[in-house]
Amino acid sequence: MSFMKNLPEKFSDVVRKWRAAESQRMIYGIHMPHTQRAIEDLLESLQKVFESFPAFSVVRKDQGMEIVVKNDVEGNDAPTSVNVPANLPSLPKIFIDLKINSITLSTGITAKELKEFFTGLSTKIEEIEPHGGLKGFLQKQGVSHIKVDQMKF
Repeated sequence: MSFMKNLPEKFSDVVRKWRAAESQRMIYGIHMPHTQRAIEDLLESLQKVFESFPAFSVVRKDQGMEIVVKNDVEGNDAPTSVNVPANLPSLPKIFIDLKINSITLSTGITAKELKEFFTGLSTKIEEIEPHGGLKGFLQKQGVSHIKVDQMKF
């Protein structure tokens, strides 16, 4: 059961740093040093999580968010996935507005990719739709370690 051990604690720092990066982006904009520093802090936190898990998804559940971690370790009898509540209050509305089912982050993510991701999240709907939504926007920016499951129109 080591897969489930301390799972919420492993992601609490990610959630805290994610909220800080989102807050800094909303206050100062994506290109300001405050925001860039917050994104770097989030990246450090993500890299620690990726030492234990190669990927995880952030999904909307009801009016909140959850982190879903898959157990891909062969021979491990732990549940195939575990859901951890994630206090990310700005994301449910963004997911609805941008028609997103989930976002999956994986090992190898870079600060540039996170910057593009937060840029996409803050782009007006009418500006991001011609790119194919957030999914298309990230693909055009060369982001390969953040996958978006976009709702079908």
